[in-house]
Amino acid sequence: MSELLHLSALLPAAVGVCCTVGGRRRRTADAVLTAVMLVAMADVSLRIGMLHPLGWCALLVLLAISGAVAARRGSARVGARGPGAGWAGVHLSALHLALGLITTAALLALMPGGGGASASVSSVHQHGGDVLRSLVLCGAAGYAGFAVWLAVQLGRPPKRDVLGSIESSSMAASVLMMVIAVAV
Repeated sequence: MSELLHLSALLPAAVGVCCTVGGRRRRTADAVLTAVMLVAMADVSLRIGMLHPLGWCALLVLLAISGAVAARRGSARVGARGPGAGWAGVHLSALHLALGLITTAALLALMPGGGGASASVSSVHQHGGDVLRSLVLCGAAGYAGFAVWLAVQLGRPPKRDVLGSIESSSMAASVLMMVIAVAV
């Protein structure tokens, strides 16, 4: 059942990548980051083995950090005072993407049978791993709530960023499927 949910999570993630590529305010880097996230999810879910799951986790976290730094620098140059500018001048879409990469990395690390990730994390599961697992699942559920909130905000006038709204809601759906898969 959990493997089917992990595979099903690829569909909304793919929709999100398409919306990122087609979005009007998106940077090329955002499209690359979301595509790498989708490839990581597919690799671990389908057990292709292009990279060890914990390697994907490290890569996704590094990409999240570099993407957030680049977005912060870009918003400082532009002044980020327009719609979507949020905390500390960082565009909320950039925050959504960075948090999505980190959330996906954490969920990939906890995937059961994910090409060896469960073996790598098995000692964590035996020694207080339930607490770690619970924290990751709660954080992922919180991220999904943030993604839904952002989708609603992007869909309201005057912004009306329909593709951004679909991207955010599809990421929430994908993360929730992964949360259920890991929790089962």
